Amino acid sequence: MNINDIILKIIVFIIIILFGLVISKVISNLIKKAIKELELNRILKKAEIKFNPEKFLPSLSIYIIYFFTLVIALNQVGITSIVLKIIAILLILLIIAYVIISLRDIIPNIYCGFKIKKKYKTGDNIEYRKINGKIIYMNLVELQVQTGKEIVYIPYKLLR
Repeated sequence: MNINDIILKIIVFIIIILFGLVISKVISNLIKKAIKELELNRILKKAEIKFNPEKFLPSLSIYIIYFFTLVIALNQVGITSIVLKIIAILLILLIIAYVIISLRDIIPNIYCGFKIKKKYKTGDNIEYRKINGKIIYMNLVELQVQTGKEIVYIPYKLLR
């Protein structure tokens, strides 16, 4: 492979990326107009669904187009499989890290919950720090306490 082939591949890569950026912006704007035209926000509010499609769907379309543009551009250069494997590994590591971080908070709450459920029942009065109230619900990781006007959620691990 000579220097001209490398320069040509780099130019094609840049053109594909720029083309993908333009297409993603155009499609994002079309989706925004379609959402406004269909009055999707109003329909979702009537159905009491808390979702803002006017922000989420255009952003989602941009990122999907970016991803496919990058894959196509890398394919032209000839390094698609390597990059996709790296992306897949990074995504798996990110998911594993997310699960581990989530479990770090949940496991102690569940453990303390088993101990505390023997001590308290729904309907009991509880006093914790400056919170005084009646237990209205107990789930796997927290208590719901009615304190006058508001409901306070207390994680079990705080009640050790």
